[in-house]
Formats: sequence, structure tokens, C-alpha cells
Amino acid sequence: MRKMSGRPNSPTMSFDDAATLHVLRAIGVTYAELSLMFGERNSRVTQVLEGDLYGGSWESALERLERHEYWHPRVASFAEQLGSVTLAIAVRANDPARRSYQRSLKRLRKTTIPFVTERRLWELATRRAG
Repeated sequence: MRKMSGRPNSPTMSFDDAATLHVLRAIGVTYAELSLMFGERNSRVTQVLEGDLYGGSWESALERLERHEYWHPRVASFAEQLGSVTLAIAVRANDPARRSYQRSLKRLRKTTIPFVTERRLWELATRRAG
């Protein structure tokens, strides 16, 4: 009988950990460092940051920062160093929905004719999504 190795498929991080992930990534912590900090695979970190896993964690992190509520020691430390307003701005700039739109726009640019305007690409992207 063969022994299975690796991590279990079920997520081990909590919703608060996912919110912390969004904050740490917004200030520049790399995927590899996040994986080590939380003991998760890079693919799991990517799923959280793209909003596929723990949906609403980005919004929760942003709301909590705006209320000056710090749920993790690292978040509190960075809020003290950078200021809560600066930290909230950084998290807001890393909106998973916006990054998803940017990826789809990049794919559309590769598949469409070169003279299509960005406005037309937006129309195509929203038509496909809707």
C-alpha cells in the first residue's frame, strides 16, 4: 500500500488568516514568503488572493482597517509603522476583482485584432462575463 504525502486538500487557514494575507500581499510580501508564513501551498495563497477561496476576506480586511481594528499582530505592527490610512489604501489597490479584470483584459488583447480600443475590449469583457 502506498503512503500518501503532501498537505490535505481542505484549507487550514482561517478567514482572519485570509484577510491577513490580503494585507501582507498589499504591502509587498511575496507569494513564497506568504506560503511559508501560513504553511500553505503557493496555489492556495493565489486562490485566496484572487478571491476564489474565502470570498469576502478582502472586503473584510479593508473594512476592519478603516475601523482601525487589527486582528493579527503583523497587521497591527504594519498599521503602526505605516499608518492605518496608508495600509487601507494599499489593500484597496489590490482588489481581487480588479486583478481578475486585468487578467481577462490581457487575454483579450492577445486574441483580438491590434486596432481594437481599450473601451471596446471592456465592452467585450463585460459581454462575456454577463
